[in-house]
Amino acid sequence: MKIKNIKFGHLIIMFIIWLGTMFLPATVNENKIGMTFRIEKSRANFFYLIFYQFPVYSVSIIVLLLITLLFLAKKVKLASYFAFSSFMIYIFTFLIIIPFSFFLKDATTSKELLWNIYVFEWYHGINYWIVFVIGLIFMLLLFLYSYSEKKSL
Repeated sequence: MKIKNIKFGHLIIMFIIWLGTMFLPATVNENKIGMTFRIEKSRANFFYLIFYQFPVYSVSIIVLLLITLLFLAKKVKLASYFAFSSFMIYIFTFLIIIPFSFFLKDATTSKELLWNIYVFEWYHGINYWIVFVIGLIFMLLLFLYSYSEKKSL
C-alpha cells in the first residue's frame, strides 16, 4: 500500500478495530468462558491495565494522539512528529514496560522469572499480543497518514 493510498477512513476503521480488540482479554479468555462478564471485576481487561496500572504511559499516548489529530485537522506540519512519538511510546510501553514489569516482579531466580512469564501469558493470553499488533498497525497508519499530509502541504 502506497502512502498516498491511506485515507482517514482507514484510520477510523483501524481505531475501532483496535478499541474493540481491547475487550478481548476480558471477554474471550479461555479460562473465563463459563463466567459472567463484569468489566469492573475483570483484571485482564486492557482498559484496567493501561489506566490503573500504567497511567503515566497511557495518558502520554492519549495526549500525543489527541495532539496529532488536532494538528492533522488544522493542517500543521508537526503532526507527523507527534504521530511518530506516540508510535514509539506505544512500542516502548506495550513491548518493554508492561511485559517486563510483570516478568521481573519479585523474580530473584530463573525459576521465578519463568513462573512470572507463565503467569503473564496465562493471565493475558495471546490476546495481549493481538491487541498490541493491531494497535501497532493503527499507530503506523496514523504516522504514515500524517507524513503524507505533511508532504502534501
